[in-house]
Amino acid sequence: MKNTLLAASIVAAVSLVSVNTYAADTGGYIGASVGQTSSDALDDLDSIPGVSVDDSDTGYKIFAGYNFNANFAIEGFYTDLGEISATNGVTTASVSLDSLGVAGLAILPLNDDFGLFAKVGYQRWDGELKSTGASSTNEDGSDAVLGLGVTYDVQNISLRGEFERYAIDGDDVDLLSVGIAYNF
Repeated sequence: MKNTLLAASIVAAVSLVSVNTYAADTGGYIGASVGQTSSDALDDLDSIPGVSVDDSDTGYKIFAGYNFNANFAIEGFYTDLGEISATNGVTTASVSLDSLGVAGLAILPLNDDFGLFAKVGYQRWDGELKSTGASSTNEDGSDAVLGLGVTYDVQNISLRGEFERYAIDGDDVDLLSVGIAYNF
């Protein structure tokens, strides 16, 4: 009888620990990040004599998501990918880009504080092309977004470092960022 009672107590304790761990790994979050963008869209122009290319800018992202368990989350985001430009001293052309999308995150907890994640998602992007002496034009489309990151959790706050690659109509825009999220 004592062995049965002891075994039942152990099973109950382990079950409670499992339930509490699961509950801590589920729930919503909101956050923001800022970093450096770079694009390969103007690489061909960079080799032309007299043409100056600026293919990086500051980018930022606002995101919200839901952790279904310790290993999977879904996240919606708005990202401002900044502006890239090229000039020949007379004419300047620039493109500013932003993105709205959703991604699934595969999460690998390393311990109670640190974790790694990979993301795959879908995004709708919008670009505005401006050129000296001409009216601006808009172009939009939809493409994939991929990412890798690391998180550090402190109570309800997660600090995040992340690399993301946004496919934009055959070109890539990369965002290397740091951010913070509030988990609720």
